[in-house]
Amino acid sequence: MPNFECFDPINQALKEDIKVHSVMTGQPLYKFVMAQKNEFTDSKFYRNAIISEHYYDNEADIENKTRQMINKDGLWEDTNLLSNTKKQHNFLYKIIKQKNSFLLSKPFSFNANIDMNKEQNKEYMEELSKHFDKKMRNFIRSMLKSAMIDGIGWCQKYYDSTGKINYKKIPALEIIPLWENYEHTNLDGLIRFYDQVHYDNNGDKELITKVEFYDRTGAYYFQQNGNSLIADKDVYADGVLVPMPHFYERVIKVDEYGQPILDENGNEVYELTGKLFDKIPFVALKNTDDERPILMQIKSLIDEYNALASQCGDQLKDVLSDILKVKGYSGSDAEEFVHNLNQIRTIFLDGDGDVDTLHTDINIEAIEKYLDRTKQDIYDLSMSVNTEAEKLQAASGIALQMRYSDLILDCADIGNEVESAILEMIEDYNLDKKTKGEYVPENLDIEVVFNMDMPIDEQSVIANVVASMGVISKQTAIANHPWVKDVEAEMAQIEKENQELDTYNAEMFGQQNLANENNEE
Repeated sequence: MPNFECFDPINQALKEDIKVHSVMTGQPLYKFVMAQKNEFTDSKFYRNAIISEHYYDNEADIENKTRQMINKDGLWEDTNLLSNTKKQHNFLYKIIKQKNSFLLSKPFSFNANIDMNKEQNKEYMEELSKHFDKKMRNFIRSMLKSAMIDGIGWCQKYYDSTGKINYKKIPALEIIPLWENYEHTNLDGLIRFYDQVHYDNNGDKELITKVEFYDRTGAYYFQQNGNSLIADKDVYADGVLVPMPHFYERVIKVDEYGQPILDENGNEVYELTGKLFDKIPFVALKNTDDERPILMQIKSLIDEYNALASQCGDQLKDVLSDILKVKGYSGSDAEEFVHNLNQIRTIFLDGDGDVDTLHTDINIEAIEKYLDRTKQDIYDLSMSVNTEAEKLQAASGIALQMRYSDLILDCADIGNEVESAILEMIEDYNLDKKTKGEYVPENLDIEVVFNMDMPIDEQSVIANVVASMGVISKQTAIANHPWVKDVEAEMAQIEKENQELDTYNAEMFGQQNLANENNEE
């Protein structure tokens, strides 16, 4: 049974004599890994992912907004005498939620090029569906959410305590993929780095950066020491740092006769055997083939919307009513002028004595129109649906499908990326079954079928189903009814109710016939 205990860090001197060389570059491995880490944290991908995560957490650039005024020296400076509204609109959260739910809120299914009349094939497909249970589907949804935020989502393959193959999600900001090809479909290696809290002998807390390197020969574990790395696990052979296995398998020890060895309590004795996966034990799920976050398409529009909405808030707060204008008396400086304007709604001017009012009208209609146009642009460029739009609310039938056409098109592309990740997980599942001597169909080709959550005009669909009865089979009609989730269960329930009705009618008519016969006698 696999063992997944974490490796304990050890304190040792900086090792400049590590002789392991990268197969890809020929330079010492620790130098190669450190160089890749520095390059990654300075990359455009890394910066965009950090920005996108902030926006998803409702921390947009509008948080940096300030208000300024001219000081006594005629220079602009930040001030708190004016309102500084910061209106956040988390479009990114809503768009990601919409796409994710549209594609994966309903269970996906599998089609395979195998004879389903064969009992073994039928059992295999049933077991595969059970493997991708609700928990696994929710895990894939979580991976897709990360992919939409960062551009790509990652998970690491492992064996759990029951010996079942499983996956754990890894943040994209911790993963440096070393792709084998330009299309980014095959991994030649992978680096993971992350911070871990460590307590020393005095109980003081410190943050240690762990760095891991994976290739087909195994895994190397380091921790960062300044601008270099030290080995995190002291495994050497002839002065050369050797890789650790991808995982450990717990194997029963046997004696010379092939019988299990038992301990003093009669329990089987196990030993751990290092194993390697057939490839780098990480699975990628991309948002797009070029690994682009959704935010990068709409960030400027979100910033524009937030800025204008915030400016409107400032105007409404700073100019709440008419301003009283008093001629013949003036203030002393600009700061006092702003104070008078905001606190007592009065300005003092030089000149002949007079009292009048200044009207401060705001064109709310024009502002709302511009905001609505910007909001629609955000949804259009992100290929999602503005559910608040009046045209959508009034749409039905074909018009409703047209409103969702961009979302359907984009989710079809995203679905291809999700399918690639799922098929890679199925490869892992099949290899595990073969290793355990379990049945897997030969020349298996599986297609993932997504059940997109398309809104429909229920009344129209139901009317069409009723009108089609007698023209199409009952099973087809039931399958297209919007209230039916499980066609087979619905057919069985109808059959049961029909049998109960037949039994009831037989009993009722039987009693009626018997009563008629008695009356005739």
